[in-house]
Amino acid sequence: MKLLDADELVARVFAKTGLKIDADDPAIHDMLIQQAVMAAVLENFQQQQAEQNRQTTENFQVAFAETAAPVIAATEQLERQKKYLLAEIMQANAADLNQIENKLLGIVGHNMQKKVGQEQQAFLDSLKMLLLKAAVAWLIVWVLVQIALVWWFGH
Repeated sequence: MKLLDADELVARVFAKTGLKIDADDPAIHDMLIQQAVMAAVLENFQQQQAEQNRQTTENFQVAFAETAAPVIAATEQLERQKKYLLAEIMQANAADLNQIENKLLGIVGHNMQKKVGQEQQAFLDSLKMLLLKAAVAWLIVWVLVQIALVWWFGH
């Protein structure tokens, strides 16, 4: 708060009330004293307010820290549990994937063995048929050669 000197007070009194008074008037001296007292009271009040605000803030921070500590601990515990559960889920998923993979490999292996067996059987059947045809053809050729020999030497 800016303190006014006597001349400034005289000018303000005249501006507000229209009364003209002198700077050495006892009312001006009283106003100067009241102004100084008011400034001191205001300064004291501001200091008390600042101290009260500081104390209130400090008390709030202490109370907040006491209240927040369990919440922070619970949050940290939840985070640890979340990580643990995620690890368990990942492990279970990995085990499930391994189990499914093993089943698929078993099914594919079984199907391949079955298909290879079928293809081998088809090949053997085809080979038997070819050998049978070759034997029949050989027999026919042998019979024809025998007939030709008999006819050739028989005539």
